[in-house]
Amino acid sequence: MSVLFNRSARGIRSPIPWYKQREGQRFFRDQMLLKETYPTFEWTVDEELQKIILEGILTIKGPANVPYSVALSIKFPDTYPNTLPKVFDPIGRFPPDLDRHVLSDGSFCLWLPIDLPLNLERGNTIVDFLDHVALFLERQLIYEVTGLWPGKAWAHGTEAFIDYIGEHLGGSELIEIFGAVLSGIIKVGRNDRCLCGSGKKYKHCHLEKVEYVQRHIRVDYLKEFLHTHVV
Repeated sequence: MSVLFNRSARGIRSPIPWYKQREGQRFFRDQMLLKETYPTFEWTVDEELQKIILEGILTIKGPANVPYSVALSIKFPDTYPNTLPKVFDPIGRFPPDLDRHVLSDGSFCLWLPIDLPLNLERGNTIVDFLDHVALFLERQLIYEVTGLWPGKAWAHGTEAFIDYIGEHLGGSELIEIFGAVLSGIIKVGRNDRCLCGSGKKYKHCHLEKVEYVQRHIRVDYLKEFLHTHVV
């Protein structure tokens, strides 16, 4: 994502806030989309801090399809739309609990940071984002009834990386075997024997799996994690 800058009278360059970039086109688009689809939400712009918060009531399907309203506060990072907004429960309706993916600061752990389902820079919109939040909240209500999180649930922190990489390699024990390859320390030739010990050529065994992990996890995340925990 390119970053645009203002230049002050002293020649000091400062980033232009995302909602003013390209004459505010992105912000205007998001406003129009929300006005049509989620009209209860309102924007608050803090010009001094150059920050934006979106607040409103999201109505979802509760038990027996009864409508249920939830108050939300959504904070937009400076790097939006490259980085997704952070959603908070401002009134503490859902208590912090990692089993239900609510963090200690009241924010929602909506998805694994290295496996995002949305790309707001390309294709997806703020409406798609709120649709995902609505699904997350519906799952919260199911959890309150059943005590079980419906659908796929990743762990948190380091365990999430281990689970994600292990799942795509074919087992967490393979992370240590392929750690140096994943982080780029060593290279395995396509026709070399695969490091997993299968006896197959690398290109017919784990090459695609290793490349998948490398494509889906930011290089700096991957190197830091593997350096700290594996390599």
